[in-house]
Amino acid sequence: MCRYPWSVKRRILGDSGHVSNDDCALALKDIIENETKRIYLAHLSKDNNMKELAKMSVENGLTDYGFPVGKQLTIHDTDAKTPTPLYEVV
Repeated sequence: MCRYPWSVKRRILGDSGHVSNDDCALALKDIIENETKRIYLAHLSKDNNMKELAKMSVENGLTDYGFPVGKQLTIHDTDAKTPTPLYEVV
């Protein structure tokens, strides 16, 4: 987080300026429906997070909430430099 100006650091560290990996799982818990098959983690900070950590944290959180992660629900990370595969929604 060192390359960010102080105003951005203050917002990120505040109560309403940043969503943690655990908060992401908590928010997803309230919006996932039976038809949800894929979750894509996007807008991951390249300086303050790791894709593997974000994915693991969200997977663990959703599993703890009783969601069938890895069975009928999969979590995918995204990368700004690599196209995300497209899936047909029927």
